Amino acid sequence: MVVNKIAQYLNEHTFGDVSVNPDLRKTLSIDKSILTLRPEIVICPYVTGDIRKVAKFTYQLSEKGHNIGVVVRGMGDNRTGSSIGKGIILDTSIHMNHILEFDSKQRLIRIQPGLSCKTLDESMKVQGYYMPSISYSQNGTIGGAVASGVSGNTSSDTNRIADSVKELEVVLANGDVIQTRRYSKREVSKKSAQTDFEGKVYREIETLIEENEGLINQIDKEAYDNSGYNSISKVRQKDGSIDLTPLFIGSQGTLGIISEMIMQVDFYNENKSTIAMTFSSRKALQDTLNDIDKLSPEKVLVIDSKMISVATSHRYSHSIIKQARENNRQIAGILLCTFMDFNDRTRKRKIKKISKLADKMGATTIAIGDDFNSNIEVSAIENLVYSATHFSDAEYIIPPMFAGIYIDKSQLDNFFAALHKLEMQNDINMPYCFDPIQGIFNFYPQFKYRTVQDKRRILAVYDMFCGLVNSCGGSITAIAAEGRLQSPFIMRDMNSELVKLYSKIRDIFDPYKTLNSGVKQLSEMRDIIAMLRQSYSNER
Repeated sequence: MVVNKIAQYLNEHTFGDVSVNPDLRKTLSIDKSILTLRPEIVICPYVTGDIRKVAKFTYQLSEKGHNIGVVVRGMGDNRTGSSIGKGIILDTSIHMNHILEFDSKQRLIRIQPGLSCKTLDESMKVQGYYMPSISYSQNGTIGGAVASGVSGNTSSDTNRIADSVKELEVVLANGDVIQTRRYSKREVSKKSAQTDFEGKVYREIETLIEENEGLINQIDKEAYDNSGYNSISKVRQKDGSIDLTPLFIGSQGTLGIISEMIMQVDFYNENKSTIAMTFSSRKALQDTLNDIDKLSPEKVLVIDSKMISVATSHRYSHSIIKQARENNRQIAGILLCTFMDFNDRTRKRKIKKISKLADKMGATTIAIGDDFNSNIEVSAIENLVYSATHFSDAEYIIPPMFAGIYIDKSQLDNFFAALHKLEMQNDINMPYCFDPIQGIFNFYPQFKYRTVQDKRRILAVYDMFCGLVNSCGGSITAIAAEGRLQSPFIMRDMNSELVKLYSKIRDIFDPYKTLNSGVKQLSEMRDIIAMLRQSYSNER
């Protein structure tokens, strides 16, 4: 009854669509994670003002002791449960999905959060531009990509979404709207003097940074880690200027609700050359990779032998695999290397170098994607990963949280030795593909997913896996933030002082924990178990 009254009030005071329809709520109770949480109200805002009114209303309720959470959702593409929640779901993908402005001279684009990454990508490429940092999240929205701090799937050092975001419009927990950018020390002083919520934020953030300067300086700014609020290390510069933008990137809607973004695009190069090779030994593959790194490839993908076995078990077929089996030859892995140099001769020269190197290492060149036919061949090899990870089986699933893992090159031998033990102890296989330049791994273990015991086993194995990654100095949040699912595992292994620091940051922006409650917070394993979905499909 109370929920209906709240829905009625918000319907009267916003332009957006407000619904308590049980079918819609059920639909939005899941994302690409293995979790489920059913909202009480679904709102599709039309404008920033709608988000502002919802935030202000829930904040005022919290002040009176009645807490109702707010979760922002795009396409529901998140793998860790950050786009689901109880309370109110704000679905920006329906109406707030437009390109508002494009400045081709400065290569700046102003967009709304509900715009799909695919639509943005296609719109920009028509005009000769693209945004390399959104490639990982093609099925999601740009707002979701920014909120999760995603990385692209290229091997460039500048393929993180944080590099593309220049300014943000953010609705704070109390409903106030702020603009984030780099403000000078003088401008920050003026903001700190304000008596509103924004002024409070700037004052308390400055104090927090000053009091925890030593701890903040220890945070590795270049680490492949999107957990917590480690971007606090990028907020204040030596000249006293402050930019809150990095804090909101990867915050998953826990510090404020992003309603607009100004982002920088790059010139699009449609010319690319890809070479695909098979290797009979891991050593030969590794030696080749060491030389490839010097040629500055745009993208490198290694598909391990276990992935090939899984794909073939799912009736995937490729001539090179057939030939290898006929000749009784082992395939330790497949390597795909892509170059996108603007100069055609430069690309071909690099491909030729790798081809010669591959021959020297005893590798077999499968295809060189320079024309239509050979690109089809390359695509067929890339489809191997899809074949291995997408299947219709009601009994088995591939939990998505094993993807996006960072392991430093220096720790690979230790990591794989320990991983082998984990596989043997738990009677599982951990097939994978990875980007050797960035050190990003995607693992695809298959688990039964029928009984409560099956689900508990997944979490138990994942717990061990996270511990293993952590012991090797790696990260389980290399390509996106932790969401609801990974929070217990992240917080367990995190420095206790950092946990306290991140909690203080959350308190500054969201004192009543109304924004995406349960995300980036210390939580118990039993809370995760209680949210596990009854069924899960890899085809979703």
